[in-house]
Amino acid sequence: MSPSEMISVTEMLSMAEKQSGSVITASNSNLNQDEKRSKVLEELINTELQFITDINAYTEAVDGSTRLSTKQKVIMKNGCAQVVELARALVQGLTNEQMKPVEQQMIGECFLRLRKSFASTYGYYFRNIDHINSLLTASKTDTKIETALRELVVRMRASGAGVFDASTAVSRPVQRCVKYPLFLSEIAKC
Repeated sequence: MSPSEMISVTEMLSMAEKQSGSVITASNSNLNQDEKRSKVLEELINTELQFITDINAYTEAVDGSTRLSTKQKVIMKNGCAQVVELARALVQGLTNEQMKPVEQQMIGECFLRLRKSFASTYGYYFRNIDHINSLLTASKTDTKIETALRELVVRMRASGAGVFDASTAVSRPVQRCVKYPLFLSEIAKC
């Protein structure tokens, strides 16, 4: 299906309502649904911006570490720049859709336009995760790595990132990737 053939989630829901025989009116319930949809979209954009901030704080903390070797820094940051670039493109697309009237917004299309970027970016990041996990595992026996990772967390917190430990910092892209379907599902409900 080409992008010109795609329709918005709102249009799909509207068509389904028409087919079931219900009449679409400008009632308060529709306004509430539009408001809910707008709030979910706003939350998606805001959390994506926070995600960008967190990943940038992570990469800056890794770069600033004096305890990690150059090789360890490369491993820890591998794929993060691409994840941030993709997140920025998504924010731009979602913000453009947010400016449109609700019935013209095509949120799903933003994701579809970026599907190849999602596949390559997250595929690359996930292929590297074993190397990062090896460092995290090594930190249990290597006090130098353990100290370096604790310092990363402290630096990230100082930059405004909400992280508990190095594992949560590293898993941010994984956590984020899992949330996209949840947001889209909530938008589709409205």
